This record gives sequence, C-alpha cells and structure tokens, in this order.
Amino acid sequence: MDALQAVQDGGGDEDIRGGEDGRGSQGADGGSEGGAQGSGQVEGTRLDEKEIIEAIRETFRYQKVDLFDDVAHLRGGRNHLVLKIDMFVESTDRPPGMTLEKAARKAVVACISDLACKGATPVGFLVSMGLPRKYSGEQDLKLLLAGLKSASEEYGVRLLGGDVNESKELVIDCAMVGRADRVITRGGARPGDVLASTGPFGYTALGLRHLLAGVDVPVLLKEKALFSVYEPHPKLGLCLRLVGSGLVTASMDSSDGLAITLNEMAERSGRKFVIEALPVEDGFAELCAAAGLNPFELALHGGEEYEAVLCIPKRRWAMAKRLAEGLNQPLFPLGRVEEGPAEVWYAPPGQGRPVKVKQEGWVHLA
Repeated sequence: MDALQAVQDGGGDEDIRGGEDGRGSQGADGGSEGGAQGSGQVEGTRLDEKEIIEAIRETFRYQKVDLFDDVAHLRGGRNHLVLKIDMFVESTDRPPGMTLEKAARKAVVACISDLACKGATPVGFLVSMGLPRKYSGEQDLKLLLAGLKSASEEYGVRLLGGDVNESKELVIDCAMVGRADRVITRGGARPGDVLASTGPFGYTALGLRHLLAGVDVPVLLKEKALFSVYEPHPKLGLCLRLVGSGLVTASMDSSDGLAITLNEMAERSGRKFVIEALPVEDGFAELCAAAGLNPFELALHGGEEYEAVLCIPKRRWAMAKRLAEGLNQPLFPLGRVEEGPAEVWYAPPGQGRPVKVKQEGWVHLA
C-alpha cells in the first residue's frame, strides 16, 4: 500500500466495484468500463500489489526474463540498456500541501532513484499524463511542466516524448531509459558485506504522519520531515561512483520502506541480514521518543524515502566512506550480511535479544 493511502485510511479495505448495478460506469469517452470485459467487482480472493506482481511473473515465466528487480535491462554490445517505468497517482501519491510542480518532479525522480541504485546513468524519459479538467488550465500546466523540467535539469535527463489524455484524477506515468556498464541486482549480497544506505530514514514517515494524521512532530524535525516528503533527492552521483568503483555487490531503491527493502534483498541473496544500527541522524531517535513516537517504527516501516540500500564488501568499506565524504554525501552503516536463512534481524550490540524485522511497509491494495 502506498504510504499516503495507508496513513489516510489505516490500511483498511478499499471499496472496489463498478457502477451501482455492478456493470461498470461510463468512461469519459462514453465506453463502458465494465460489461463483458470486467464487472468492476472483486470476485474470488482479492490480491494486493505484491500478489499481483507475482501473478504477472508467473504468467510470463516462460519468457525467461528476470522480473524481480528495480529495473529491466537488455544487453547491447558492451553496455546495458536500462529501462524503468513508474506511475504517480494523485489520490495515493500526492499528500496535502504538495504543489503540482513538486508532484510532477516526484514522478520523474521516482525513476531516477531506481536507476541510481542499479548504477545506471539516466539518458531520457517519456511521460504520459492523465489530466482531469480542473488541471487543464494554462497556469496548472505551467506548474506541471516546471516540475518535469526541474527534475530534467537537476539530473541531466532529457524529455523524449509522451502522451496526454483526460482522466478523473492526475496520473503521471514516467518511463525512463538509461545505460550502464553493469547492473547491480538485489541478489548479490555476500557474507561479511556491510549494509549501508545513502541517506537517513524516518523523516518521510514522520512528515506523512503529520500531514495525513495530524501527528505532532518535534519542532526541530518538522522542516526536514516535510521537505523529505515534498522533495526527495536520490543520490545519483554517489551511487554511480560507488558502483563504478566496484564497491557494491547488491542494491535496491527503498521507496516502500526499509524493512521491505532489506527483506527483499535478503530473500533474493539467500542470506541473513543483521541490522546493528538504525540509519537515523543524531538526535532523531531521542527527539521522537520524547514526543511519544517510535523511531524504530519510523525508520523501518516508513516509505517514499527514495534512498539506495547497498551491500559493500567489508574490506572496501573505508574506501566507500572516503568516496562519499569526497562528494559531501552521507553513507550510513546499518549492519552486516551473514550466512543463514533469508531473514532480517535487528540486533544492536549490547541491547539484548535480537528482534526479527517483519516485511512490513507500503503495499498497494493491501
């Protein structure tokens, strides 16, 4: 479930059905959305996002294509052609206070984040926009285009084309192409690797709880929490340098929450991941605890962070840290990779019995 929707409705069941008579409603073009092609009603067991993706994988398994990673990639000579598509839907991805400009920027940045963690340089993108009539005015269009342009210029990626259609709510679907000498997968972690992230966790979860549920946020954290929601900044330059220097064995973009990311990587790698420290900035845990907020929950079960989670060989950790410092970028050590079952455990030194980290975060349709 998306972070925005989950906080709004508490993760409860959505009401999914067609028109009042169960036959579907009329679309904007007068065509039926239901009828013989689908009633719009849920029949049988209802599936969430993860289960739907698994059904897609199973359906196309015969094509022998890896559908388990953040991006798709095709070999082309010495390089890989890297492809990514991501959808921004207003009702689940645009929290209160997010301008149309920031919304359009976020739609592009979501793809940048996935390419970054794979070590791929973005080259260009296409955008399909579904616009409700209320956003078809000249001023709103200028804001949307300003957001696309902002992301384009910030990350040096060109707009190559797209499509525009009418819709009931704002939808921005971004498809991006990049190139890479090699693509780092989720499943290459080795025993002894250091677990790391390119940025702190917890701020986005804190900001969303404030915006959507009215949770009081410590004054010293509020500005950064809101900024992290409205304007995520994937660390493209840092990721490209780390991967290009041969310092990364496995990686994944964390936009559904750190716990989901780590569990996915552990499962794909067939290794045990041990978290020794939460990737939070100094003072974050203390300020949250003083306000009655759980920093463990905020850091592990948030979402929308758009940071890279990396596995780095222990013998090369010092080099990775120096590289990050040279770019004036943070690199947070989380823990280590071990031989063992594909699970994630929280085991800070000297703090009692380890706690198993469940694969909980944001899943659409959950």
